[in-house]
Amino acid sequence: MTICERMFEIIDEKSLKTADLAKKLNIKQSVISNWKKRNTNPPIEYILVICEFLDISVEKLITGENGTTISLEEQKLLNAYRIADSGMKAAARKLLDVQDPEAKSSICVPGKEAV
Repeated sequence: MTICERMFEIIDEKSLKTADLAKKLNIKQSVISNWKKRNTNPPIEYILVICEFLDISVEKLITGENGTTISLEEQKLLNAYRIADSGMKAAARKLLDVQDPEAKSSICVPGKEAV
C-alpha cells in the first residue's frame, strides 16, 4: 500500500474531510484530489502536518505499522514534561499515578532503617 492509499484509508476510517486537510496544509483541495486520482504521495514537506491532522505517527503513515514510535500527541506530552519544572513534573506523576523514578522505595524491615 502506498503512503497516498494509506492516508486516504485513514481519512475515511476517521471520517475526516479532505477540505479540512487542505486548509491545514494551506493548499487547494484539488491538489489533494489529484493525489488520490493519480495515487501520488504527498510531498515530504507535508508529511508531518498530515500525520498531525490524522493523529498518527510518521511511521504509521509510511509503513502502516506503529512499531515503537509514539504518537504525535504522546511526543507533545513528553516534550512538555521534559521542559516542565520539578513541581509540574511531580503534579503530572501524581495525576497519572506514576512513581518518581528517582525516589527510593521505603521498605520497612523490622529492626532496620527504611531502605
